[in-house]
Amino acid sequence: RLLEAARGRGTDAALETTGYCSWEDLENICRRVNHVFFDIKSLDPQKHKRDTGVDNKLILENFRRLRRRFPKLDITVRTPVIPGFNNSPEDIRAIAGFLEETPGATQHELLPYHGFGEPKYQQLGMEYPLREIKPPGKARMEIMKEAMRQTGSKP
Repeated sequence: RLLEAARGRGTDAALETTGYCSWEDLENICRRVNHVFFDIKSLDPQKHKRDTGVDNKLILENFRRLRRRFPKLDITVRTPVIPGFNNSPEDIRAIAGFLEETPGATQHELLPYHGFGEPKYQQLGMEYPLREIKPPGKARMEIMKEAMRQTGSKP
């Protein structure tokens, strides 16, 4: 109701998602927003499962379905560049290639990893699993952007 009221008043509404949810929930919310920020971290299913705890099959299928069901919806795909996980040119080219094969994504952003979530873990009394990871430097991010451009994507 809140999203419907906002849109009814001309207020933009956006969704940030990992895409790891039921299609019904995603479709229901996307009917009520005008922009989606969709994380795609890796195309490698084993790596994704090992490092995030979940398989990426549902995420990628939900993205494909989203593009088919809402072809005019603005979608920004975000890829957090995480050292030791997806910070190779091959990883980024694979994601960019997937986006090229799944037309409609309006933008693809590479975001350098940051540890901003660590305080949330502390508040919950949990150990932050990425404590030792340092953000990628500007030079590394330029390499990743160049890998993206090699597929025809624009960072």
